Amino acid sequence: MPSMQSVIFKATKQVSAPGSDSTSVYDNWIRYSNRTSPAHGVIPRVRYLNGAGSDYAAFVHYLGIASIDMSYTYDRSKTNARIYPAYHTAYDTFDYASKFIDPGFVSHQAVGRSAGNILIRLADSLLLPFNCNDYAESLEDYLNTAVTLYEAQLKAKDISMEPLKNAVANFRRAAEQLDKVIQSSDLANETPLNIRKINDQLMLMDRAFLNPLAFPDEYGFRHVIWASSSSGKATFPGIADAFAQAESSGSSTDWKKVHYHLSVVTQAIEGAADMLNEVI
Repeated sequence: MPSMQSVIFKATKQVSAPGSDSTSVYDNWIRYSNRTSPAHGVIPRVRYLNGAGSDYAAFVHYLGIASIDMSYTYDRSKTNARIYPAYHTAYDTFDYASKFIDPGFVSHQAVGRSAGNILIRLADSLLLPFNCNDYAESLEDYLNTAVTLYEAQLKAKDISMEPLKNAVANFRRAAEQLDKVIQSSDLANETPLNIRKINDQLMLMDRAFLNPLAFPDEYGFRHVIWASSSSGKATFPGIADAFAQAESSGSSTDWKKVHYHLSVVTQAIEGAADMLNEVI
């Protein structure tokens, strides 16, 4: 999840990459998979948990709980293979893994140590080490893609994206304000109630994105940002899928569904922004 990006980076900087005492997991990661962030420059690429084929699915898509899915994969510049060939087959044995996939289990150790480091930080920090500004950056990326792909045609259908733009901007302002509150807090002297308030804001923010009516045909999906999408577009899944259907059918009913999903996402982002705002 985007809010956990910073704690993942801090942890992986302290863990040695497999087969190296001088290179960290972070440095190895940024070498093979990176992106340019407006706020941080070149950083490792953290992919989104918007698929449904793993154990995190119920926590992310149904319960809105921040989650991580960590693994080593192949060098994407050399192969399109996502996972080793015998995965989940009868041949996927301890002997096979120890001889051919990860001799010495050095990659397993690196993943385990990274996960352990992250968990220690999550458990021992007085305030959860979440960064909502990173979440805002992800929403802005999704928004920019949606505007590029859909705005012109939506205007022709008299459907405005301005409320969605305003919602993302409000989320950014709320995230920045909460970050200022956290940075200016004297944690050693803060009251337990104030610490609890901030932690609740950070922890429960993702649940503002849950809508049990957003995807009536897909019972397992309630998170309107990270739900699985069949469109293949890196943007808000409900809007993307509804737009693809409407563009294909030309039906006025399907275009109304695009408007509906636009409203659903806008309302969810506004609700998440309210979750980050100062409370009494």
